[in-house]
Amino acid sequence: MGIIEYFEKLFQPSQHSSAKATEVKKPDDALVKNNANQQTAAPDDERAFEASLQALVQHKHAVNERLIAGNVAIVGLEDIKKALGSRWDETSSRVIELASQEIKRRLSQGDIMRAEEGGLFSICFASPSQKDAEEKASRISKEVKQALLRDMPEFSATLTVRKYVAEISVDDLTGDTATLAERLQAAMARLRLEADSLRLNYRKTLLREFQIFYAPVWDPRAERLVMNRCVIDLTMGFSTLSQFQAIADPDQMADTLADLDCVILARALEALHMVRRSQPGASVIVPVGFQTLSMSRSRYEFGSLLETIPVSYRPNLMLEISAIPATAPVDRVEAVLDTLAGYTDRILLQLNGNPKILNTIETQGLWGVSWNLTGWDGTNTLKKTATRLLVEKATARNLVTVAHSANSIGQAVAAVEIGFDFVDGTAIHLSVDAPRAPAKLHPLTYPRARRP
Repeated sequence: MGIIEYFEKLFQPSQHSSAKATEVKKPDDALVKNNANQQTAAPDDERAFEASLQALVQHKHAVNERLIAGNVAIVGLEDIKKALGSRWDETSSRVIELASQEIKRRLSQGDIMRAEEGGLFSICFASPSQKDAEEKASRISKEVKQALLRDMPEFSATLTVRKYVAEISVDDLTGDTATLAERLQAAMARLRLEADSLRLNYRKTLLREFQIFYAPVWDPRAERLVMNRCVIDLTMGFSTLSQFQAIADPDQMADTLADLDCVILARALEALHMVRRSQPGASVIVPVGFQTLSMSRSRYEFGSLLETIPVSYRPNLMLEISAIPATAPVDRVEAVLDTLAGYTDRILLQLNGNPKILNTIETQGLWGVSWNLTGWDGTNTLKKTATRLLVEKATARNLVTVAHSANSIGQAVAAVEIGFDFVDGTAIHLSVDAPRAPAKLHPLTYPRARRP
């Protein structure tokens, strides 16, 4: 998939963001205690679910509470169906069985659930708290996904589990044109469609409004600008980001950040192309989140974009893996490194979240390590000493060291005294609109007497 195709796809509603309030499909399963192996619910099961739902709605009406309902949806089944052909029925049964077991295991007394067609599960929560229901639905979706991937790892790139929780007024469920369960499902579909449409609009706005600048990266020993780092400016889209975070679940937020990483890569490549003649030798550090490279779909899409990069551009591209969790196992980090190694031999790991990984990680394929100094106190002796030890350790392992966001004179001086090979930030030079070629650079705000 090329860059043009990626952007065409990016601004279309995603598979899980285009739910339609259409006719409710026939349920497959019923209450929590029903047999998950059954693909089609028996009439008794349907009546049991209807009776339990009726009792729950009556109780909510009596105590003047809104009904908290949710969906857990397994996304990607259609792709598996196409791939498996005649083997689909057996696999479908196994998917529904596993998901049903995981959902039932985590429901509380009074909660009710049934399986719909197409890998959709409807849940009504006895709790009056939407926050509690959201947390429970998040745990359920996470556990369902993990169970499916443990049992069917070959589908890790295809299966995704989504959740949606909403408050529904019991007055909105009145009527006699359908069963109560069908009216509930129609109300959920309508609310989900509205929420998905709102999220999609915020997501589009966010991806269009952010800007990229380039921070000149300084070699203090040679006093030269040697490369440029992509700096993302979300000032224009900050309110949009805040609004999106308020309504998006963690999976949707992760997907959007992954798309943001892909857009940043595409724009950085475009910038390199634009300055190829006027700024020969200009190179760019492009950040990419560890989570983006850990999720199968976004890893594939980011890799597909890397595949489109002409070989002649690759020496000018550096990739920096950021936001590595403190709990990330070393083998997972090394697997991510292996993913990128075929596209560039200059890969950086940002160590802010996980500095201890420097002690154990295999450095083959790794070019260097970096730190972001935002909020860093350059006068803190203990912190300076600890950072100096890490820099010395990295240097001993033949890794370059880069300090980002030295935005004060104190931070810049401390970074140089500690021994970082390269430093960027507003104390070195303001970010600029386009990458620049290597050149002599004398930071105006940096005291000449302190330069190495």
